[in-house]
Amino acid sequence: ALLMLSATVPLRTVSGQIFDDRLQPPGTIAEGPMRLRSTERALQRSAERDAEHGKVSRIALFEMAFPDDSAQFAALGGNALMAVTALSWCQYELPLKDAYLTSGDERVPLESVSSIYSAEADSAVASVYGGHRSDELFLVPVEAVSRGGQLMVDFAKPPDQLPQAAARVCSTPGRDAFQVHEFKAGDLPADYLTSMGSLTAHAPDIDALVAFVRRQYPEFLAPR
Repeated sequence: ALLMLSATVPLRTVSGQIFDDRLQPPGTIAEGPMRLRSTERALQRSAERDAEHGKVSRIALFEMAFPDDSAQFAALGGNALMAVTALSWCQYELPLKDAYLTSGDERVPLESVSSIYSAEADSAVASVYGGHRSDELFLVPVEAVSRGGQLMVDFAKPPDQLPQAAARVCSTPGRDAFQVHEFKAGDLPADYLTSMGSLTAHAPDIDALVAFVRRQYPEFLAPR
């Protein structure tokens, strides 16, 4: 089950991380262009739409893949996977510093599975959003999504001392606590949630996680 959403956002590594040598580790630097099939076309459409406005400081698009059945749900620890593609004119803002869900006073940090930094290969996209790109993968507790709330991201804060030209590019405000999307209670069908059994999130089985990544987001698999 897939959910495709996107948002223009003000553009390291998240506090919780999963490490497995079958996955690209958080902070990987790609040797060549990165294309995430799940968000690539949406990114191109967004650039076509925004080109008339000139340069946009930052953008992030995301997609979520949900477990298909209760066995997979349990093996994944009650989590979905969220893939994020973020671009910025400022190199220092990527990869993302944090991603999390908020509801009232509650904050649910999202665990980083992988992130890959690269140079944007599509010149039309880079001319609108900048050439610095990070594709990232997070675990998202389905129970937290089902209750509704805001999907938030923090972009990395550049160093205090920057060359003048870089300082101008990196000075645009709004990189912290940016709301990418608001989930509503009821977005996920009640019969789907009921069929999953207990929604309590816990650590996933790593083999099940790698298999799910291989099926949904193979770009994050480590090269063999």
